Amino acid sequence: MLAFSIQGRRNNDLVLLHSSADFHVLSNFSPGILLGLDVIHPTGMVIDIRSGRAQVQDVSFPIYDMRGKTMSAKNLGGDGMNVVANAGLD
Repeated sequence: MLAFSIQGRRNNDLVLLHSSADFHVLSNFSPGILLGLDVIHPTGMVIDIRSGRAQVQDVSFPIYDMRGKTMSAKNLGGDGMNVVANAGLD
């Protein structure tokens, strides 16, 4: 288990999201952190590729592709469909 923080924004203010999860070390992985479904699902995280951001409750943060470039509809090509992982926090 490894504790980590992700810098995000809440109402245009910088904030840190703190969490912990099991990690697999990938030495040549540019973004530096890979969140699996075991983290995405329980948090209710919504991932919007078109905007290049993910959101957990009222905090949003940028998402990156496997090369470390900001994810967006533009660098995906095609229609830039949204990919959403939304578990809800019921």
